[in-house]
Amino acid sequence: MLRSRLCNMPLLPLIPEFRHIYPHIQLQLNTDDVFIDLLEQHTDIAIRIDTLRDSSIHARLLGSTRTRILASPDYLQRHSVPQTVEALDNHVLFGFTHVDALNVWPVRKANGELYRIKPALVASSGETLRQLALRGEGIVRLSDFMTQDDQKSGRLVPVLAQQTIETRMPVNAV
Repeated sequence: MLRSRLCNMPLLPLIPEFRHIYPHIQLQLNTDDVFIDLLEQHTDIAIRIDTLRDSSIHARLLGSTRTRILASPDYLQRHSVPQTVEALDNHVLFGFTHVDALNVWPVRKANGELYRIKPALVASSGETLRQLALRGEGIVRLSDFMTQDDQKSGRLVPVLAQQTIETRMPVNAV
């Protein structure tokens, strides 16, 4: 199964070479943001983006991806560009249902604490949040791997870039 979101993944360009080297392996690509039981789902490899909680699983670190706070220019034009971390309280913020750590954004409030968002909407899928941000519905925190084309084209722009602490999430083959 190949879903359109895979086009935003850096693994896509590697698939033709993999298929050439291993022509007898049948690939099925599922691109869900939900953590599954690999044995129960008869899955050989999963790509997981986050710190792994289960130390008993076999994993190989593939790299990391930076996360950024982003919004569409249209959203920022209609709602103003937040100039301070506290100004985010007056904006529509989108968060995650399954990975609560992504709801703590890498910017510090005046008291030095990291900013925990109060999301107007939560979703299990980064792609869902990306699509909402592209439509000018709110501000998100997403990984570069899924937004790099949007950032290059200007469809999504960084918010509070000067105040953002560089944060990278590990990418593992499990």
